[in-house]
Amino acid sequence: MIKFLTLAAMSLSVCAAQAQNVSGEALLQRLSQVRTALKASAGASVACETPQSASCDFSGYCGKLAEKAGDFYLYRDKEGRTIPNTQLIGALSIAEFCAKNPFPQSVVQDPFVFVDQFLSEEKAGGKEQFQKNRAALKAAEQRVEKVFTDMKTRVIRMLESKRTAENSAAIDNMIGRIRTVKYKPANTNGNYGDLAMQGCVGPNGYYSPDEHAITVCPQSMNMPEASLFSLMAHEIGHAFDPCTMAMGRSQEGLIEPDWIEGRRAAGKEVFAPVFMEKNPFKSVVACLQSPSSLNVKIPSMKNLLSNVDKFEQDLKNEMSEMEDLQGEGEEAPARDATMARFEDERQRIRDNYDKFKYCSMLTNSGHIGEAFSDWIAAEALASKIKEIPEAGKRQEFAFASQAHFYGTGCSNILESSLNKINSATQGACPELQEFMKHQASGGRHNDPYHVDSHPATGQRVDRIYYAKPELREALGCKGGNHGQACK
Repeated sequence: MIKFLTLAAMSLSVCAAQAQNVSGEALLQRLSQVRTALKASAGASVACETPQSASCDFSGYCGKLAEKAGDFYLYRDKEGRTIPNTQLIGALSIAEFCAKNPFPQSVVQDPFVFVDQFLSEEKAGGKEQFQKNRAALKAAEQRVEKVFTDMKTRVIRMLESKRTAENSAAIDNMIGRIRTVKYKPANTNGNYGDLAMQGCVGPNGYYSPDEHAITVCPQSMNMPEASLFSLMAHEIGHAFDPCTMAMGRSQEGLIEPDWIEGRRAAGKEVFAPVFMEKNPFKSVVACLQSPSSLNVKIPSMKNLLSNVDKFEQDLKNEMSEMEDLQGEGEEAPARDATMARFEDERQRIRDNYDKFKYCSMLTNSGHIGEAFSDWIAAEALASKIKEIPEAGKRQEFAFASQAHFYGTGCSNILESSLNKINSATQGACPELQEFMKHQASGGRHNDPYHVDSHPATGQRVDRIYYAKPELREALGCKGGNHGQACK
């Protein structure tokens, strides 16, 4: 997801740069050839065979999909549901901006990939096609809601299976929260910018704690059922992840603690907070932090306090340098107030660390919430797969459950996509060149100013989803380093 969003964001930020070293006519011709090949691959009606990787790991499946790296779709199931090659599509869109985006229509008429075809008659190719697109969107929303209802039922059933005499009240609290989660379609009555502001730059889904609702972006709506199920099961996990459970909930939203700046007034408490010592999944959270599982790291209180100390000292040094240059003026009261805020921050950490260390607003790390939500999705998927009678359909469902990750996260497909489009432009697109350099240096994961909100995609798939025996059995795995299945 992250890599696709980076490509898409770059595409939107390009200001029709002039191509260099390649004539405009030659560049258009080369891009037209790429578009023709992509369109032909998209028109193929044959469903893909379910890829098989002996070890059933993320890199193995990425390798199996390499032969599709030049196609518009990486995968198409027997119902015609697709996983678009978003990395190649994103690279092509950058190149088209470099060429002043001369093509009047998208490379393929698929509104679930190019969502402006849902939003504009012109982009759809006329009023009649626009109406067909809108009808397809309405049908897709109805399909997603059915999957959403099934998913909620299975997650609640899973929670019921974990009930004991000791945790019954906490389980009831979690179930109550889940029952009240709504499905809220994305607003598609505006323009693309409006949709992007909702979080729908590309394939995505999200849980809104304010609205207590899950939204699936239009770019994900035509994916296989298993992909939708997995995506929404992950998102509903955020409705009762370790951070969310540390806060009460009213009818209006989360009841945030006093120490959160700009916290919302949320009304009368309906569901009380459940802190980790009473959380029924305390052992799961501990397991996810172990090297035998995902090895999630939670910043220690000592490290958080040390970071505040370092920031304070750096600022003091800057102020001292300014005073040496300008002399001490009337800024002393403001400086003292600023320094007092550092002590307030240290006290905020000391007072709240034990209860809220799994909250990104305190530790700047939301990894345990993401890992826990993956675990919830894996549990729900396992229960679903056990009820599929045919081995072939079980295998297809298990593979498709993670296919949305393959569409956005396979590094070999990203490299192939970038090389393909760079070759087509003969290196004439500066933005594409810059992105390729960024990727070669390690991308966002080596960026000291970027804190990734999710653990590495491949690790999430291998160490949580494929750690589940039901998924490995359905896929026909033989070996693989999947780690411990947390219980």
